[in-house]
Amino acid sequence: MNGQLTVRLLRCGLCGTPLPVTGRSAAFQCEACHNHWIISGDSLAPLQVWRAAPPEGFSGAPIFLPFWVIETDGAGIRGGIEAAMEGQPPTERAETTRQDREMSRLLSRIGGGTFRIFVPAFHSSNTLAYIKIGKLLTECQPSFRAQRQTEPGRPVTCSLDAGEAVRLIDFIFIATLPESIRRYGDFIEGLRLNSSQAPRMVELPFERRGASLRSLYGGFEISSRIADESFPAENAAR
Repeated sequence: MNGQLTVRLLRCGLCGTPLPVTGRSAAFQCEACHNHWIISGDSLAPLQVWRAAPPEGFSGAPIFLPFWVIETDGAGIRGGIEAAMEGQPPTERAETTRQDREMSRLLSRIGGGTFRIFVPAFHSSNTLAYIKIGKLLTECQPSFRAQRQTEPGRPVTCSLDAGEAVRLIDFIFIATLPESIRRYGDFIEGLRLNSSQAPRMVELPFERRGASLRSLYGGFEISSRIADESFPAENAAR
């Protein structure tokens, strides 16, 4: 019947154990077999969770926040940007020196190989801050070692699935562009990034500093209020 709501018990797709509901998270960890699952559309899908080790020399107890890491074709992005900018009329390039400098830095950051987009996966009511965190990590392109997360009692506080994350990569990438490039509306409107592999769920380490959280890989700080409601129980207890 149209409009009828159905209440369904969420069960592990492997062992059948009921899955614990954790706040606004769309992801769950089975308490029996420790596998992770995520709500995707009208069904449950298996979820592989990776956890990035803190940088060498860090001795504190980090807080881990989830991000979808999406790999895109850096060479393709570079080619698209260069072609679009070459087609701009000279009258729209009055600040040639500044624009060339910003373009050089941008293309250097993108490189010619894999360019990763970082999409925050935790719940936050502050949309602008949410996009900014993804922008800052995407600009940094941090390198890290990550291991598959299979330990018990470590649910991931993921509030969006991989498909939703892919739909955000254009917005986050555009936020990383210099203003002198973002001003070209036709170019921005036609920009579409294509992921080369399936998105990967990675928990990245942050250090609590008073009312702030410092990214151990990006070096930037954010207000802890942005993600406080999404901290797993293991983080909140620290």
